[in-house]
Amino acid sequence: MSVLLVSPKNKGNTYDVLSYVERNSDADLVVIDQDEKCNLKDYETIVIGSGVYGNNLHKNLREWLVQINGASFHEEVKIYSFITWIGRGKSDKTTLAKIKNLVEDKNLKLEENYKTCFGRMLNIRRRHPNEDDYKDILSWVKSIA
Repeated sequence: MSVLLVSPKNKGNTYDVLSYVERNSDADLVVIDQDEKCNLKDYETIVIGSGVYGNNLHKNLREWLVQINGASFHEEVKIYSFITWIGRGKSDKTTLAKIKNLVEDKNLKLEENYKTCFGRMLNIRRRHPNEDDYKDILSWVKSIA
């Protein structure tokens, strides 16, 4: 089954983890801020990645989700979410709900099975993501593919 990983930018915690997954699997990675194009119909599984920014998803991902056409996806696509965050409150759940709303606005479904991992920000969670985080997300992506 074909898997697409979507990263909002070409640096940061989310990109680092998704790049690791791409290098160690058959998944493809598209980076939104690189203006990379891909045929979404080629992918039966899509993992949308984002960091959490004050209870919000990354602006590049939000704009991408608003602009894409729901009909441009594979008819049996399964869409999952992967979030990096520093572990504050329920900001992961709030961000996930916003991603879900944007996906559903396209008459698509965001699968309930999502994954998070800690990411570093300044002096918070400085040792994340780490090798265990990378391997955990890789294992998860392989399990949903």
